[in-house]
Formats: sequence, C-alpha cells, structure tokens
Amino acid sequence: MNTYDSYSCNSLEKAYYRPIEAAIRWCNLMAQESYILSTMNEHYIPPANMFPQWPCLAVNAEKILYAAMNGQIPYGRDGKNVNAGEQVARHRITVTHTDLKEWMTKYYPNQKPGFLFDDIEKNYHSGITLETYNVLLAEKNKMDIKLKQANDKISELNKKLNENELENLSLKNMLDKFGPNEKKPTSKQLAFIKALLYIHYGEDVAENPRQEINKDSCNNVKGEIGTIREDFIKYGLVNNLPSGDIVRDWVNEIELDLK
Repeated sequence: MNTYDSYSCNSLEKAYYRPIEAAIRWCNLMAQESYILSTMNEHYIPPANMFPQWPCLAVNAEKILYAAMNGQIPYGRDGKNVNAGEQVARHRITVTHTDLKEWMTKYYPNQKPGFLFDDIEKNYHSGITLETYNVLLAEKNKMDIKLKQANDKISELNKKLNENELENLSLKNMLDKFGPNEKKPTSKQLAFIKALLYIHYGEDVAENPRQEINKDSCNNVKGEIGTIREDFIKYGLVNNLPSGDIVRDWVNEIELDLK
C-alpha cells in the first residue's frame, strides 16, 4: 500500500508570491502573516515605522519589488505572466516560486530561506554548480539504497544467529539432562533401547514413550499408570526408571531399521 510522502512539497511554498508574501517567508514570519497583511491594508510595501520590530521585512519586500521592476526577475499580474516592460500596478505584481529561487541564488547566494530551499540545498556550498549538486544528490541516493540493503542483510543475519543460539541452547539442555559425569549413550545403544520398546510395547510407545513412563496413578485424575512404569514397579525396578523426557530425547532422533 502506497503511503503519503510528506516530503513531496513544502507547506510554505506557493506557485507565486506578492513581494510582501515572499518577504514574510524570507524573514520567517509565517506565524505573523495574517497580522502583517491585515495591518498593511492598502500598502504594498510596509512603511518603515509600521513594523519596527521586524526591520528586514520592508527591506526584503523592497528588494523583490525592485528586482521585478528592473528586469532582474520576471514578474506577472496576480500570478499570470506578462511581457517584459508591461505596466502592472505595484500591488498586483507577483513573482513565481521558480523565478524567485533563481534570483535569490544569483543575487543573494548566502540566503537560503526554507520556503525556497530544502535542507540539502541549504548545506551545499554556494560555489557548487547545479550540475555538481545533482550528481552529488544522485550519489547520495545510491548510498542510501546500499545502506538500507546492508541494514536489511544485517537484520537477516542477526535473525539466523538468534535461531542458531536457540538451537544450541536446546542441544545443551538436552545434553545436560545426562548429568556432568555420566557417559553419553551411543547411537547403537539408543537404537537398542528403542528396539526393546518397539518389541515390548509397540510402535506408538517406541516413538513416544514419555507418557507411558511419566503417567502415575498419583498424578492423574483417572488413576491410570503408564505401561512402562507399571512394569518397572512390578519387577521392583522403578528407582532405575529414567524420566519420560530423557527417554523421549534418547529415541527421538533414532530411526529403526525394520526389515
């Protein structure tokens, strides 16, 4: 499912601006935009004493208006392009986002207001050409892809490592059941044990002897007792009977060669 890309636009960006609208964004005064515009009324440039707390506001608005009137930046009327030199009332003069960005890059390269330039553009050196910037950006994107692929591979390897650790722990626990000083039975010995279970109790018990060893009349509701445990009790060998878990682990991986 595709997700919304919040980086596909800039919330401060417009297709075109009046000089005062661009100056408000240039001065980072968006929070005060409504107040500024309502206070100005019919003024297209704020008088010097109107906003003494923000002296750069009028200065920056004048810079943009001057650039439009003197051919430094193309202009339009209420967002619609006009021919160079065509008369437009000053309060209706507008400049496009793209033209304003090109003008600021050329005439004010040390200025990178957020409504015109993204974070990467703000950080690259003004002496770097647009072509060089695009090359660097393409390389950065490639590196980001490779980094993601590497992180995905690391995650996959960590998952396998955890699985192996769990498997090793399971094997260790199985071996610990024999006790530290007990000799481990060989596969032939285990096959012999399973074969005896098969002969005396049948295939089902040989494959899963646990319940026939652990089931005791004292620990189940019906008072039943496992067949293996019953025989060991009958012959007085119950103290020599290992737990059902141990015997199950002994025979679990053993395949009988039935002919």
